[in-house]
Amino acid sequence: MVSTKTLLVLLPLVLEASAQKTRILAIGDSITASWCSYRAYLWQRLNTAGYASQVDFVGSQGAGGGCNFAFDSEHEAVGGSSAIQVANQGTMRTWMKNGQPDIVLMHFGTNDMFSGYPTPEPVLNAYTTILSQARETNPNVKFIVAQIIPMACCNARVQHLNSAIPGWAAANTRSNSPITVVDNWTGFDLNAWTGDGVHPNEAGSAYMAAAWYPAVAAALGGGSAPVTTTRPITTTTTPFTTRTSVAPAPSYVLCVLYPKDYQTDLHS
Repeated sequence: MVSTKTLLVLLPLVLEASAQKTRILAIGDSITASWCSYRAYLWQRLNTAGYASQVDFVGSQGAGGGCNFAFDSEHEAVGGSSAIQVANQGTMRTWMKNGQPDIVLMHFGTNDMFSGYPTPEPVLNAYTTILSQARETNPNVKFIVAQIIPMACCNARVQHLNSAIPGWAAANTRSNSPITVVDNWTGFDLNAWTGDGVHPNEAGSAYMAAAWYPAVAAALGGGSAPVTTTRPITTTTTPFTTRTSVAPAPSYVLCVLYPKDYQTDLHS
C-alpha cells in the first residue's frame, strides 16, 4: 500500500510528465529561416487543431520572427547553408544537444542543388550523416523530410533529388526512429508563390505548411507515421518569370534570378 506521503512526493513528478511537450526542431536554409516561413503557418495549423499546447518549437534562432501573428518561432535554419556543409561540420550534434528534439523537420538541399551537384547522391549521403548525428543524441528521434520546393535556376537537379528521397527514407527508417517524407514540390507555383524563383512568399509558406501538417500531426499522435506521403515527381515546363513578390523580401538572398537565362550570381 502506497502511503499518502509517498503520493504527495510523486504527484509533482506525474504532473510534470503529463505536461511534457513534444520538442520540434526545424532545420534547413533561408527557406526555413525566413521571417514568415512555413514554420509560422504550420504552428498556426497545429494551434487551430489543438496541438499548440503540446508542442515546443526549439532552436537558438528565430526569436521575434512572425507573419503578423504570434507563433513559436525558434528553429536552427541558417540562410545560405547546405546539407553537405551541415553534415561535414557536425552541426547537427550541437543542435540536438541544445534543443533535445523529439521530431526534426528538414527541408534541405536547395543550396546543394544551386552548387551544381549533377546527381543526388552527395546530398543523400549528407542526409544520412545528419540523421546519424541526430540519433547519437536521441535514438528515437522522428525525422520528417521534405521533397524540396522548386527553384527556377536548377529545377532538373531538384527533381532528381526529390525523386530519390523516398527511397533514401525507406532504406534508413527504423521502427523506433521513423522517417516520413512530405511533398513540398507537387503543385508549388514558382510564379505565384515566390518573388525570386527560390524563396516562398506568404502564400507559398502556407502551401508548404499544408503539406507538413498531416505528417507532424501523425507524429504527435503517437501512431506509426507513413514512410512517405508523396506523389511521383513530374517535370515542370512552365518557366519562372520575374514578378513583384506579395511579401516583403527576406533580409538574406540565396540567388538573384534574371528572366532570360536565370543566371545566378549571389547567394548567402
